[in-house]
Amino acid sequence: LITTFPTSKPQAMQPPMGTTAQVWNLITKDLEKAKSLLPEKYTSAMPASYQVRANKFAAAGMLMRVYFQKGAYDSAKAECDFILQNNKGEYDLTEDPIQAFNKDELSRGREVIFYIPFYDLNTPPPGHMSWVTNLFADPGASIRIPAW
Repeated sequence: LITTFPTSKPQAMQPPMGTTAQVWNLITKDLEKAKSLLPEKYTSAMPASYQVRANKFAAAGMLMRVYFQKGAYDSAKAECDFILQNNKGEYDLTEDPIQAFNKDELSRGREVIFYIPFYDLNTPPPGHMSWVTNLFADPGASIRIPAW
């Protein structure tokens, strides 16, 4: 687990292994820091590329998932409550999940906190909106999605 820049070639080539606890703690610390530094929302006055950047609620959502993975269910619930109670109506759980996660345009569903739209003008609709759709639609595509 490397948390500082190596000062020698051997140090860079053979970094010490981190324990599982050290890795989880670093992930948690990084997400807590991101949550504290990121804005709640990017405004329309900012460049369009900022609209798809992670915000405070995206960091809280990832932190919630980390807490669930660690079995820290009270902390996970606290992050979920933070998102639902502090987002000023930007996100909620009222939309039908099929509608929330099945968009063909650049809009996002009410349950979606963070996403990166992809718009390819060279691919005809409806596949022009999703790189995932394009990869599965073209068996000869040079880019493949790794199996998870």
